[in-house]
Amino acid sequence: MISTSTKTIAVNFRSSQAYIKTLSKRSFFVAILFTGLLVFCFILSLGPTRPWYLSADHERYLSYARNDTHLISNNKFTSCQGRCPTPPGINALQPKQVFEACLDKGKLAEYYLTIVIVSRNDDYGGFQYQRFQNMLDSTFLMAEDTKTRLELLIIEWNPEKDKRSIRDAYRFRRSEYLTYRIITVPREVHDTFQYKYPKPVYEFEGKNLAIKHARGEFIVCTNQDDIWSSNMYQAIRSRSWQKDMIYTQFQDKHSQEEGDISEFSTLIQLSDFPTDHEIQASCSFSDAIAEMQLPLIKNDTQPIPAYILPKEETRLDRENYLIIGHEASDFTLAHRDVWISVGGYREIGATIWIDVEFLLTAFHSKGIPITYSPEPFNCHQIHDRVIHEGAGFDNIDVQVDGIISKQVSYANTGHWGLAQLNDLYQYGLNCDVFRGGLGK
Repeated sequence: MISTSTKTIAVNFRSSQAYIKTLSKRSFFVAILFTGLLVFCFILSLGPTRPWYLSADHERYLSYARNDTHLISNNKFTSCQGRCPTPPGINALQPKQVFEACLDKGKLAEYYLTIVIVSRNDDYGGFQYQRFQNMLDSTFLMAEDTKTRLELLIIEWNPEKDKRSIRDAYRFRRSEYLTYRIITVPREVHDTFQYKYPKPVYEFEGKNLAIKHARGEFIVCTNQDDIWSSNMYQAIRSRSWQKDMIYTQFQDKHSQEEGDISEFSTLIQLSDFPTDHEIQASCSFSDAIAEMQLPLIKNDTQPIPAYILPKEETRLDRENYLIIGHEASDFTLAHRDVWISVGGYREIGATIWIDVEFLLTAFHSKGIPITYSPEPFNCHQIHDRVIHEGAGFDNIDVQVDGIISKQVSYANTGHWGLAQLNDLYQYGLNCDVFRGGLGK
């Protein structure tokens, strides 16, 4: 006679068998479905038009992953004659929120490179309009040629009230690879800097503001007179920059006597209304690059000579710091984290020297290596000499030997980049971001 417990065990065993059979069928179905999905995705990834989410190309992934929220600002979106879509959600934001969104640099870099300049419309050095427009066109051409996402961040410092704004005065050509952003610092903020020798524009304070809000992985501080060289094109294409490094370049003196400009000078003079070809050819060092027999990298159309930076780092010392740092305000490039770790340029209202001091401080006080390139990344358009009152006192008390021996450091402590102002919106700053209105 079979006991009750034995019957119960038998029933439970049969139930378990039925459940296992059911489970096996479901698992098998899910496994087949999952495998089929993987095979389908793999086949798609092999094709020439594989979807962005399967792309191993970081640049291509970002081109799809990004959205238009980085274009939020208080402009009227008229830069492309009404053809540009309004960034999502902007109509639900308050003006201050829009301003803060325009300033926001983001946790991750939106662009490979942010190009920083500080200016205002005051005919600095004579024929400013032509030189500045040439610089804007040069940046547009570089973005189009390298097919790399760039940001041109302009700090319009203390604009004169009887002059057109930078946004209204110049032609900003439209490129899918280039975004323009203009942060305007009004006179009311300018006047809060009580320096002994007041100046109409505080270049390095403006560059610091840009550094704190730049959206590029790398940031290069330059000036409104500069034209990008073929070397810069190659360096961007070949992704030559390293994260824990500062880059600077050879630059001729800006005030050359007539007839004293060599064939390979970094000083250039463009004609009135130059063509795109003239702008690109004006600062070309491609022959020197070709002679170096560099390896090639590939792009969508043709092989490109890969730009290789000097292998040896530059040791900044008492004998060479004025050479390495000469006109470094025209080109100093570093990763965004490096700029922040150094604390930007020291803010003392200076017009000279501070670019050199930044390199000394970064190298000796912060231990950041420097690479100096004898082949320049940009050229400087010739202009009239500008004399700044009090400029001779900019470095009068600086102890260079103290910096080199690590006994003295002139890094900013605490407030820099307008950090002393609690609410930039209330102080009247304006932020405008746009893609430009004219195509090729």
